[in-house]
Amino acid sequence: MAAESMTPEPNVDAEPLAASVPVSVIVPMRNVEATLAETLDSLLRQTAQDFELIVSDNGSSDRSVEIAQSYRPRFSDMRVIDASIAPGSGFARRAGVEAARGEILIFIDSDDVVNEVYVEAMAAALRQRTFVHAAQDMTLLNPKWAVARNPGRGSRTETVGDWKFAGSATLGVRREEYDRVGGFCTEPEIAEDNDFCFRMRHAGHDLQVVPDAIVHVRQKFDLRSAFAQSRYYGRCHAHTNRLWRPMGLPAESEWTVVRRGFDLLTFRHLMGLRTAEGRYWSVRELGVVVARGWGNIKDVVTRRKFRPAVGLGRPSQDPFLEPFRRLRGEQERTSVTTDTARSRHATPLDQP
Repeated sequence: MAAESMTPEPNVDAEPLAASVPVSVIVPMRNVEATLAETLDSLLRQTAQDFELIVSDNGSSDRSVEIAQSYRPRFSDMRVIDASIAPGSGFARRAGVEAARGEILIFIDSDDVVNEVYVEAMAAALRQRTFVHAAQDMTLLNPKWAVARNPGRGSRTETVGDWKFAGSATLGVRREEYDRVGGFCTEPEIAEDNDFCFRMRHAGHDLQVVPDAIVHVRQKFDLRSAFAQSRYYGRCHAHTNRLWRPMGLPAESEWTVVRRGFDLLTFRHLMGLRTAEGRYWSVRELGVVVARGWGNIKDVVTRRKFRPAVGLGRPSQDPFLEPFRRLRGEQERTSVTTDTARSRHATPLDQP
């Protein structure tokens, strides 16, 4: 199919939502005992407190669940769900959505911190729009040398050509549109944030920034973690972009990866290894080059054929998510009165 025929119709957002429309904040987590409290504290400081908080645990083996449970009495409506059936942040987010009751969905990562008007600003934007992302800052939670070259994109929306995307930890979407495009993909080697943004674009929804909502992003800045994270991102983004090429996504030349690899051997890069900042950025770049280079080689050797990506992993086709839908139904039935809802919050862990 020609790329031109896949250009979406101009975005026409749905009717504005009423101020009383329920809001759900979904926080996926896995082994984040060192950072989770900071994330939840930032949510406690929100100017708008009328929201449901879903913490979706993806199989933590540390004290993350215990820490999350300890915060439940401090929120008016908070649940911790066990989303360890399948691995991956994409599944944890989808399980959180299936358990949530809100018509407005806001996603936050469990190692980040948000500013005090975050929920209020995101919810207000989603009452007028269908798909938004927050601004991003990396200077608050990271060493100066680790973010000197990348202080965060601020209010800038990332693009590939005219295809917009943003990290899943900054996204907000109306549930109706989330369900319509199939939710976050849980297939391996898929960058679920890019893929979701591309499917929303294909459905005609223009991703808009909410400059008043700011996510303070925490980077992994020890060398081993930085390399592993960059390698993972590089592999997933390369594979996701290849999936979307048949739909018109501009292609990155394979020679771009080769050039980036040779750049690592230049005198400037080698001299930069003398400093912590230089080593950090070289390791991150090496992770991306290794992942994308290996992905390109594997695609050529196996002659992998990439199918159109629209419709990947629709929730209705994922039997793993059925327990979380039942959990949402049970929660709606038990929330008829305030007393019943409070008794629900007192349980130690909501098991799907």
